[in-house]
Formats: sequence, C-alpha cells, structure tokens
Amino acid sequence: MLNHATTHGFGPQPLARFQQLPVPEVEAAIDTILDTHLAVTAAGYIAVHLAAASCTTSPPAGCA
Repeated sequence: MLNHATTHGFGPQPLARFQQLPVPEVEAAIDTILDTHLAVTAAGYIAVHLAAASCTTSPPAGCA
C-alpha cells in the first residue's frame, strides 16, 4: 500500500506496525472506523476516507 503517509515522510513504519498487530486488535480498529462512518452518515453527512478527501481538497503528488 502506497499512500501519502508512506511516500511523503512518514515512511512505512506505522503501516508495518499496524500489520503486525494481533488479528483481534486489527478487527477492533476496523470496527471503530466502520462505526465512525455509520455515525457520520446517521448525522446526515457523507463519510469519506480522509486520504481520499485530502486528494480532492489539496491533491498531493500521486493522488489518482
């Protein structure tokens, strides 16, 4: 996975750490993200992925 965080200064370390987490912790993180999207949608907003949103508001090099 290459994105702004892994190609513009943060390096792959956060992603590598996330990939090394035990499966229950990864599942909990994904549940939190999905719950947040549901809450945002329930409030009448459109839930978007922050990286996708940053590509539409001020695109860094490499956004497609």
